[in-house]
Amino acid sequence: MAQPVKYRSILREIALNQYGYVTTSDAIEAGVPVGELPKLAARGGIESISYGLYRFSDIPIAHLDQFAEALLRVGPSAFLYRETVLSIFGLAHVNPESFRLELRVAFDVPFQNSSNW
Repeated sequence: MAQPVKYRSILREIALNQYGYVTTSDAIEAGVPVGELPKLAARGGIESISYGLYRFSDIPIAHLDQFAEALLRVGPSAFLYRETVLSIFGLAHVNPESFRLELRVAFDVPFQNSSNW
C-alpha cells in the first residue's frame, strides 16, 4: 500500500521553487489545510516570517531571497521595478540601499456616454 503524501512534503516542493518560502495561498492551492502551516511551524523546520508567509529553514539561503520574500509579502500582483532589476542583473552602477516594488492594480472606471464630448 502506498504511503500518503505528507503536508510538509507538498509544501516543501512548493518552497523549493520559491527560495524556501511558502504562503497560505500556496497551501490552499495545493490542497493543504491552512491550519497545518502554524502546526508545522510549532513543530520546527518551518518558520513563520510574517502573516501568511513561512520559510523552510533547511533550504539554503540564496542571494535573491530578500526579493522573493518582499514579493511574497506583498502578493501576486507585485513585481520588481527599475534600478532593483538592474542591480539583480549587475547592470546598475551602484547597489541600491533599498529596492522598489510596484503593484498591478486593476479597477473599473465607470464610463458615462456623454454627447458633450
